[in-house]
Amino acid sequence: MTGSRQTSSATKESENLFIVVSQLRMPYTTILLIVCCAVFYYRVGESEYGSGGPLALASVALWAIASFALGFGWLGNLLVQVALFFALTVWNMIRRGRKGM
Repeated sequence: MTGSRQTSSATKESENLFIVVSQLRMPYTTILLIVCCAVFYYRVGESEYGSGGPLALASVALWAIASFALGFGWLGNLLVQVALFFALTVWNMIRRGRKGM
């Protein structure tokens, strides 16, 4: 009788451990997307502004703010990155328009 109780108790503990471990999976897709966006904005910064570090840092900071403060998922964060790209495009168009005057 005691052996069967210990077996069922051990089985329950292993099931609970499996549930906890399955909930702690590493978000590889999210990490890959953060790195890809940071590399992209680093390259944009290098070609447009001469220094890519601040722009890559801004990309990662926006991703963190959108994830933790606003609760966005990876799709929402990608939309934030697209918005950053369009904001930079508008900024460059305005800046180049002033230089031409």
